[in-house]
Amino acid sequence: MTQTDVDREVQTGRNTVPVEALHLLPLQGSGRVTITGPGENRRLQAVRDVGVPTEEAEQAGQEQEGGSPSAGDPQLDVVVAAAARLLAVPMALVNLVGRRTQRRAAAHGCGLATEPLSQSLCVLAVESGAALLIQDCRTDPRAAHLDAVRQGEFTSYLGVPVTGLDGLAVGALCVLDTAPRAFTADDVEQLQRLASLVGSRLDQRRAQTTAGLPPGQPAELAADLAAALAQGQLRVRYQPQVSLVDGRTTGVEALVRWQHPERGLLGPAALLPQAAALGLGHDVDTWVLHRATADLAAWREHAASAPGLTMAQRADVDALTVSVNATVRACTAHLWPADVREALARTGIPAERLTVEVTEHSVQTRGPGVTSALRALAELGCGVSVDDVGTGSSSLALLAELPVTEVKVDGSLVRGTTTSRSHRTLVRAIADAGCDLGLDVVAEHVEDVVTAKAVTGLGCSTGQGYLWSPPVPAEQLMSRLLGG
Repeated sequence: MTQTDVDREVQTGRNTVPVEALHLLPLQGSGRVTITGPGENRRLQAVRDVGVPTEEAEQAGQEQEGGSPSAGDPQLDVVVAAAARLLAVPMALVNLVGRRTQRRAAAHGCGLATEPLSQSLCVLAVESGAALLIQDCRTDPRAAHLDAVRQGEFTSYLGVPVTGLDGLAVGALCVLDTAPRAFTADDVEQLQRLASLVGSRLDQRRAQTTAGLPPGQPAELAADLAAALAQGQLRVRYQPQVSLVDGRTTGVEALVRWQHPERGLLGPAALLPQAAALGLGHDVDTWVLHRATADLAAWREHAASAPGLTMAQRADVDALTVSVNATVRACTAHLWPADVREALARTGIPAERLTVEVTEHSVQTRGPGVTSALRALAELGCGVSVDDVGTGSSSLALLAELPVTEVKVDGSLVRGTTTSRSHRTLVRAIADAGCDLGLDVVAEHVEDVVTAKAVTGLGCSTGQGYLWSPPVPAEQLMSRLLGG
C-alpha cells in the first residue's frame, strides 16, 4: 500500500458509513477497564490474531510473536501519515484494543506504546461501534482523567472503529490535536475511509496468523489462493440443520475448506479473511455457491431414482435446503443475485431450496446495495438468513424491514444457555422476535443434549452443531440422509 493508494481510496469514498448515520457517544464518565458482551471472546481472538498478546501473556508481562510495540507495520504507517496530513493534526494512531490494554500498531507524531484501557478513549469507540469526537478533552469527563491529557500531550480527539470483514472491531484509528478542535462530519468521513484500509490490512494479518503463514508477500498469498481455485484445492463440507421438533434433517450449510498441498485441510479462518483482503472473497463464495447447488441437484436426482428408498426418504431429500454464505462486498457490488440466478439455471433446483446467509453485521450496516441484493434474492424465491445474531448491536426490529426468512443465534449465546440467565434471556428474546415475524430460528453450535433441550425450551425451531454431525463431505451426508 502506497500513499497514492491511500489518496485514491479517500477520494473514491469506498466502504464508508454515511455521515448522517453516525451515532455519537453521549457525555459520560469513562473509567471502564474492560469490554463486556456476548461477542467479546470472538473479538479478543481477532485482536490476538493481529498481534495483541493473550491475557495470560499480558499478566506475565510477556510479548506474543508479532505483538511487540516496537515492531511497526509499513502499510499501516502509510495510513496514519495520511490521516495526520489530511486532517491537519500532529498525531494519528492505530490502537488495537485487548482485554486490559491497548497497543499502538502504527503511530505518526508519537511512538509505539502499550497503555491500560483506563487510559484509553479508543476503547469507547470500539465498544460503541461509533465515531467518538471530543473537542476539548480537558473539560470532558470521558477524557479529563487521562494522564496524556493532564500532561498536555493532546487536547482534542477523533476516533473511529476499525473492523474486519466479519464486523469485529479490533481497535480504532484516531487523530489527536494539541489544541481544542471541533471536528466536522467531513473529518469523520475521511477517517472512516482510512479505517477501511486499516481493516483490510489487519484482515490479512489475521488470516496469516490463523493459517500459520509467515508475514509473506501478499502477491505470493494471492497466487496460492488463485491456484487453490484453479487447481481444485477448495472443498465443501456440509453440516446438517435438524428440526428440534421431530429430529429430521431439514437443511445443510455449505462450509468451505482449503486442501492445501503442504499444510493439509485448512478451515475457513485460514482462508476467508485472506481471500477477502486480497480481493478473492467473491471468487470463493461463487465457487461454493456453484458446488453446493450442484451437489443438491445430484442428491435430488439420486433420491428420485435410487431403488429401495421409502417415500419419506425421497420426500426428505426433495425438501432439503442448502445454505451458502455471501460477503458484504458481494452484495454491495450487486454481484450475488446474478450469481445465484446463474447457479439456479445451471442446476435446475427450485429457488426455495437455496438459502443465502449474511451476517448480523452486514444487516446492521446495510447500505443500499445490501438491501437491494437481499430483496432481489427474495424475489427469486430464495431464503435469506441472518447469521451470528446476538453478537452485534443491531435491533431485532431491523429484521422486520428486510425479506428475512431465518435467523441463526450465535454459538456464543447458545453455549451459555445452560449456565447463564442473561444468555437464556437473550436467546428467548431472539426466538420470540423470530416467531412473531414467522422466521425459522436456528441455534448454532449445539454440542450436547442438555443444550439442545435448553434452546428448544427457549423457542428455537432448528439446531445445528456437533451433537448431530460435524461438517462432512457430500457423499457422507447423502449416506446419512438415506440411512446408509
